[in-house]
Amino acid sequence: AWQVRLGLMRIGDWAMWTAISVSGILGFFVLIRTGISRRLASDPSLTLAQTAFGTASTVFGYAIDPPLRGAIIAIMMLNLVWGMFVLRQRQAQGLCAYGLALLGATMVWKSTTQPALFPPHIEALHFAFAAILLTATSVLSIRMGQLRMRLAARKQELQEALATIRALAQIDELTRLSNRRHVFELLKAEQARCVRSSEPLSLVLIDLDHFKEVNDHHGHAVG
Repeated sequence: AWQVRLGLMRIGDWAMWTAISVSGILGFFVLIRTGISRRLASDPSLTLAQTAFGTASTVFGYAIDPPLRGAIIAIMMLNLVWGMFVLRQRQAQGLCAYGLALLGATMVWKSTTQPALFPPHIEALHFAFAAILLTATSVLSIRMGQLRMRLAARKQELQEALATIRALAQIDELTRLSNRRHVFELLKAEQARCVRSSEPLSLVLIDLDHFKEVNDHHGHAVG
């Protein structure tokens, strides 16, 4: 809108760009907030679709904003970078290739149809800059993907170790029954539940006589 006031962009182009962008944003908002996105994709935030839409919208802005089209490339880079923390490595690389191809096709189209506003030699420089930035972004996405994989593996190892420690702290390794510490924890929890519900607390003890004979005749595994 500011560029329209300065005479740098036609109001019709601005209105179309705004309508497309706002419609897309509202559409994704509705899909996510209603929970429909959970049934459409494994990623409920629809990061891949949102980034692809944002990239296409930004390239459209490049085509209708000749005076400041160089700055549009930076906005497109920002749109691609924020999704790298969620997307898989191949998805991030595919988005970079998609953005570069879409931008290159737009540059060829505009330099052919409007060479006065989009000089071919300037578009070639812009494409070279975009290719360098997108290549660097692709490399960054690879590093981020590798880092996420290592962190996920460490997290899984930590969870398994904590589960083992929790089991050793609560379960007797020989009998696989709750040990004394775990029994007292369960008793405290049950006592608190009975206090909340105003119900009596009952404790049943079973004493097995001559248990040694079971072990002697059938073995300790059975006992």
